[in-house]
Amino acid sequence: MIVLTRNRGYQKEPVSHPLRLLLEKKYREYPGLIKAMLNRYMIYNETLDYIDESEQKGQTVVIRPSRKLEVDRFEKNAEKLTALYNQGFEDANMAYDRIKSINEG
Repeated sequence: MIVLTRNRGYQKEPVSHPLRLLLEKKYREYPGLIKAMLNRYMIYNETLDYIDESEQKGQTVVIRPSRKLEVDRFEKNAEKLTALYNQGFEDANMAYDRIKSINEG
């Protein structure tokens, strides 16, 4: 079972040009770190593709939000956080049978 925190279809974007310049300046002594940070989005997206294939083949159960998250990383709005909690609860309930099938093997 794999639990994802982003909805189906989410893809990471490449690092913006200004951020790339900042990384190259700040971490110029660590070229391997810069390379890893610049390529991170590709590895992440390839991993998501692998997970999707595995799910379609029935090799794994994937739990993920059913809709795009409408909260920021450091969200403080209680209504948005409550809505996100309720969405997670609903999504888990919808996945219950798939989760149960794992335990029954």
